[in-house]
Amino acid sequence: MRHCLNAPLSLLLLLFCASLQAAPLSDADIRQWANTYQAVMAWANKTSIQQDFAAGQKSIQQNDIFGQMMMQAKAQGYYQELAGVVKSNGYSDPQQWAVVGDRIFKAFLANHTEGDMEPQIRQLEAMLDSNAIPPEQKAAMEAILQQSLATLKSIADTPAEDKAAVQRNEAVLQSLFGM
Repeated sequence: MRHCLNAPLSLLLLLFCASLQAAPLSDADIRQWANTYQAVMAWANKTSIQQDFAAGQKSIQQNDIFGQMMMQAKAQGYYQELAGVVKSNGYSDPQQWAVVGDRIFKAFLANHTEGDMEPQIRQLEAMLDSNAIPPEQKAAMEAILQQSLATLKSIADTPAEDKAAVQRNEAVLQSLFGM
């Protein structure tokens, strides 16, 4: 019976989240996220979170960097503090901040990837299929190439509206991302 009651609630939550994803990023979304990011970084610099994350992180999926950060924060006991920083900057749900951040970063990467990405994707796939990589390095290189390939494929689907919003806020985001 309990599962029956949760199913409609789960469906509503899923539909609500889907509607959030569908809305294009706005300049206000990006400004709020950027201000919160600065607060998160100021907090992080006062803790050992970055060292702890680096020690516990095997690889980072560039298209889900902030979502992964939230998962690692939970796993390493930093989530409540991190959530407090995010909430004090206007987000009711820290996961929402992570989703917006992932969308912003994905659009930022898409804007900085020149032209059609199909040739780059095909080139990476060809490298994986060829014998150009020495056998002793193949496993490590395959992991890196697979990650790069997944990122390229992911950013290829970035909505034009998100890319345009990120482009309008390029200077702020470049200063945050150190590019």
